[in-house]
Amino acid sequence: MDLHIIQGEKMDFNIGVGIGTFNVKSDEITLPNGIKVRGVEKPTNPLSMRVFLGGKYFLSDNHSL
Repeated sequence: MDLHIIQGEKMDFNIGVGIGTFNVKSDEITLPNGIKVRGVEKPTNPLSMRVFLGGKYFLSDNHSL
């Protein structure tokens, strides 16, 4: 989800939030040659979140299509 906080003909500033999960089916990987290796360990808390701040500067007028 993002929110455009300032929009104009030349500038567009926005903030946003994302929420997700990290799901691993197995913590062991079998390579094509048959060797088994330990991959990424399963997380104790599979939830993740990100917050971002962004902006765009338009060289020409910002017109919707």
